[in-house]
Amino acid sequence: MKVSGRAAADRLKAALIAGRQAAADEAMAIHDLVVAYDIEIDDDLIDELLVTSVRGGGEGTPQVHEFVHLELCGLLGVSARHARSRIFEVLNLVYRHPILWAAVQGLGLEMHRAGMAATKCSDLSRADADLVGRQWFHQQEGLAWKAAADLVDRLVIEADPALAKKKQDQVAACREVVLWGHREGVIDVTARMDALDALYLDATVDQLADILRTDEANAAHTKQVLRAKALGILATPALALGLQQQALNPATTQPAVQHPLLEDPSQGPEPEDIHDAGPSVLRRPVLDPETGRVNRDPHQCIGHACGRITVPPAKLQPKSKVYIHVDDQDLSRLGGAAFIEKVGWISSLTLKNLLGGKNVTIQPVIDLNTIPSELQYRPSARMREAIQLVFPTEAFPYSHTPSRGLELDHTVAYRKSCRDPQTGVGLMGPLHHKVHHAKTVAAWHAQQRIPVEIVWRSPLGFQYTVTKDRTYARE
Repeated sequence: MKVSGRAAADRLKAALIAGRQAAADEAMAIHDLVVAYDIEIDDDLIDELLVTSVRGGGEGTPQVHEFVHLELCGLLGVSARHARSRIFEVLNLVYRHPILWAAVQGLGLEMHRAGMAATKCSDLSRADADLVGRQWFHQQEGLAWKAAADLVDRLVIEADPALAKKKQDQVAACREVVLWGHREGVIDVTARMDALDALYLDATVDQLADILRTDEANAAHTKQVLRAKALGILATPALALGLQQQALNPATTQPAVQHPLLEDPSQGPEPEDIHDAGPSVLRRPVLDPETGRVNRDPHQCIGHACGRITVPPAKLQPKSKVYIHVDDQDLSRLGGAAFIEKVGWISSLTLKNLLGGKNVTIQPVIDLNTIPSELQYRPSARMREAIQLVFPTEAFPYSHTPSRGLELDHTVAYRKSCRDPQTGVGLMGPLHHKVHHAKTVAAWHAQQRIPVEIVWRSPLGFQYTVTKDRTYARE
């Protein structure tokens, strides 16, 4: 039976309404769980380990149990950080934005949209947050998501300009660059920078992309692809400087510069050349015909692209430790896969292209079966490496936090009186300090039956099995 387009559209609209109802019900359930959550702990704990309550959102929201977000992350199947954000969002709506909360429950406003507005108002006083929420609610109808978010930003600044300036200063103090979102051999880069620095970086990337476009080898690439390649070139500043000099000051003595991805890696340096500009190709200097010396006429180089590169750019590249895991069976075939920590799975052929032109040092493989357990409390460097190979991410339900840098916790509490080795593979797991605390006070219970698996039981009795790469929920 053929379905008409209008009938399918009506079904879609009904599904969207049902989705709003489900999101509103979920938010109400989160609120009820957070408010009612309480657990029993050992009364004999020292004061430093006592469980405390924390404010669940902005001014006017109630205190909540410090471990409730860990319970919620298992129920929602999300990370602990995401669960904490959901609690923050819901409590802000309920206690600081009654008009928005009523609209969500009445299906007149999407939960995700209302939560965005409430989160942006979280630093305002309760009264100012309510006022901004009311203003925004009456003006946001018909606006696209970005426009609605921009409207909140403006109203928040107008409500308390001094607070907005203080918050902007705080955000500036938390500038960062983050790698995330790997897919098919490429990765996203997000940077939190000063606004003008970001605009100048964007202009520099655009400039280098235009320079790359002049090379016939890049003729098939789009502008956005060339911008991405340009940002990669900035990782070696000498290469970027050489390209700028070559394009902006053709008469300069700076020799041509080539990027490793555009060169023939088999081409080697000539012994008599000086270390000039190329990453793997060393260029001869240009000599003044009268003096026989290198021509360094400053008039041939004007502006920020001045400067002669006297060290091979390849030597200027920083050292970076990258962990790549390849199955021994994949080494014998071209179609194998490789896993790059903090990135993800890529084709071995793609890996070969990514490593082309780079100096690579291969570390020996750690055979987990040959590493004996240790007597001391803190694991040796080799033991730490082995445990991180067993659990590349935090050994807690649905966590995706990389294990490197986390605490290594003994699954069974370490006993000084015990003479048996208690530190080793199968006896420990990487945990965030908050999870470690929850386990220490017996709020969460962990059991490690085999080295690559930890079974967790939450205070409400839910059970989760955490393995190297996934979580299995059990009732």
